[in-house]
Amino acid sequence: MLRYREIVFLVVVMDCVSSVAGQCTKTGPCSCDSPQGSIDLSPIASSDGSPAFMDMEDTQSAYRYSYNPCHPFTEGSCTDVASCQITLDKTQQFPAGSQDSADFQQDSGTGDIKIVYSSTDSFGTTRKTEVTLKCDPGPDTLSVSGETGENSATYAMTLSSPHCCRGSAPDVTVTVELSVGTVLCIIFLVTVVLYVAVGVGIQKGIRKAQGKEVIPNYGFWSVIPGYVKPLRGPDSATLLLGYRNKGTAVRVSAFNRPYVQWGVGVVMLSGVTVDFHGHVSVTGGQSVQHIASAHTQ
Repeated sequence: MLRYREIVFLVVVMDCVSSVAGQCTKTGPCSCDSPQGSIDLSPIASSDGSPAFMDMEDTQSAYRYSYNPCHPFTEGSCTDVASCQITLDKTQQFPAGSQDSADFQQDSGTGDIKIVYSSTDSFGTTRKTEVTLKCDPGPDTLSVSGETGENSATYAMTLSSPHCCRGSAPDVTVTVELSVGTVLCIIFLVTVVLYVAVGVGIQKGIRKAQGKEVIPNYGFWSVIPGYVKPLRGPDSATLLLGYRNKGTAVRVSAFNRPYVQWGVGVVMLSGVTVDFHGHVSVTGGQSVQHIASAHTQ
């Protein structure tokens, strides 16, 4: 008999401990703390005087309801409320709970946290709204069941949101799709980094290079700028030189430094005198049959 009483006592104690551990202590009209973490609904709330969830029809198609956590709102006859009951034709509104009445409770059956609001109208009718908080990684949604029993004046809602989770929101998997161009850019950058890192390591570690010689293939990279020629300059002119059977576009310098920029074959001019009235004379080298055009560049 004594052992039976001990077992019953332990079960009662464990049940009490479990109940206390699941409770969430109110810290504000839309926030609470518990051993499992805190809940804060402020990211969901509207702060401009309108409800975050407006005119939501219940599953019984009897009434509409508006709800906003944290901040009071006004809609018709509902003034500074957390919850408002509205007729289907939207001609009448009834206060169904105020923000300062918010009471955080734990559902004895499911263990879910719910907020209970209440308010009394000018006729002495007290209405309550019970909002069950569901931890859900999806978008913020409100479903309204409506009155819990005939003439109970208690209305049930379920708010589903990541912000209804105790502590941090549940993990959300984010998939990032990369375009082909992005992948190619990443591959190119990684290749360049590896080329420089490995090359410098080999130059310094194995070949004992110093200074600029630690750059991989320095001889190759150092001559590349020499192949780059300016397309425009204050001291140059572009001449289109025509021959009997084929034309060659030649770019020459006004300071007697001739070179071929484009052309069919190479034309070497040992001396070129250019005036910018369209006249060209050549001394030495090959002769010019005619000038198609001459203009400064």
